[in-house]
Amino acid sequence: MNLAELHYVGKLLMECASSGMQMLGGKHLSATELIVAESLVVLGPATIGDIARRTGFVQSRISTVVADMHGRGIVHVRADDRDRRRTIVEISASSMDDVARVSMEDAAPAVATWFPDATTEQLDHLLAALGSALASLGELPEGRQLVRQPVPAVT
Repeated sequence: MNLAELHYVGKLLMECASSGMQMLGGKHLSATELIVAESLVVLGPATIGDIARRTGFVQSRISTVVADMHGRGIVHVRADDRDRRRTIVEISASSMDDVARVSMEDAAPAVATWFPDATTEQLDHLLAALGSALASLGELPEGRQLVRQPVPAVT
């Protein structure tokens, strides 16, 4: 696999996760909003730049999404006490449980829809490999574990 292919796989995996999050709903958030909100669940209060680095979106996109989410009461924003030019974003208490639930849903059903010709065994191997890659990268937040549920049979 070359770097271009790796980048493409990463993009497709993000789209797969986003589509799974949209299917689950949760306060009528777009896929981008769910990704931003999930980042805030993991990071806690964070700057626009922190969220951009975690999500891979540009800062201007994050700023636009955060402004919309703030207008609907999903997040709270405030100026950084140490640097008034920076904005600190925090998920609202009323949104925290919904977003945490959506982000912790099993990925298997979403992955199965993106790989309709894969067997259950192939899907299990794919998800196990992705879980191993994530664990190797050290991206699992403290106290969180990958939860694997049986993959539904693909017919």
